[in-house]
Amino acid sequence: MSLPGPVTKFWSARDDAFIASIEGDYADDFQLTFVGPHTPPFLQAPFAMTKEMVPKAMGNLMASFPDLAFTPVGDGIKEISPGVYQSLTEVTGKHTGEPFSPMPWLEKIPATNKDVKIGPETFTLTMVDGKVKSVTIEALHAGAPVGPPGFYTEIGGVMKPPPAA
Repeated sequence: MSLPGPVTKFWSARDDAFIASIEGDYADDFQLTFVGPHTPPFLQAPFAMTKEMVPKAMGNLMASFPDLAFTPVGDGIKEISPGVYQSLTEVTGKHTGEPFSPMPWLEKIPATNKDVKIGPETFTLTMVDGKVKSVTIEALHAGAPVGPPGFYTEIGGVMKPPPAA
């Protein structure tokens, strides 16, 4: 099965070309959400990343984890229904780059040289009219590190709520 270009790019290298492709490959109303019973409270709905947020979040992760990778595992990427692609996915990276914090109010953690592995998690990508419309990420185990905050806690960071306004 030949996968659409945006699907292949999603599960490929995290580099400047990937960041640049978001503008053309993602729908204007794109959303990335974390779903399922094991989603940590700080990533549950109504939290969602928009098309504008994804390049910033990915760029932040890539600057701190230069070898960041989203790797399909198990049976690889499958089209589970027309335009809907899914894969068990491991997200990995070594914290050798910039100090990292997923939120502006959290302390930035200097490079630790730690290898981080998140997952496998179930990633589901939906295409509509040739564009990536949505991505959902489902943690499969209670207490498992999830998303950018998971990278943060794995390198020694402590998640805290935002300061009161």
